[in-house]
Amino acid sequence: MWPQGAANLSWAFGSIQFLAGAAALMALAPHVAKGLDEFEPQGLSSLLYGYAVLGQPLGEDLGVVLPAAVASRRLPHRTRHTPAFSHIHS
Repeated sequence: MWPQGAANLSWAFGSIQFLAGAAALMALAPHVAKGLDEFEPQGLSSLLYGYAVLGQPLGEDLGVVLPAAVASRRLPHRTRHTPAFSHIHS
């Protein structure tokens, strides 16, 4: 449950632009870095959203391991949802 909780917390801080949450994200970064492989793609996206909106650097721990972890993942190709304008052909 902790990856989802961390992702939700980060997303919530970003969504309401809770600037005081930046300190919590900074404290969370080393723990996230150690458990990065437990995050689902959406959870990782939500986590990074909070960091980005608050302008919070990823920190040394997370900043080092994140690019390699993302590059090594094989994310599933999304075929469930049809783009909104797929009926228009050029």
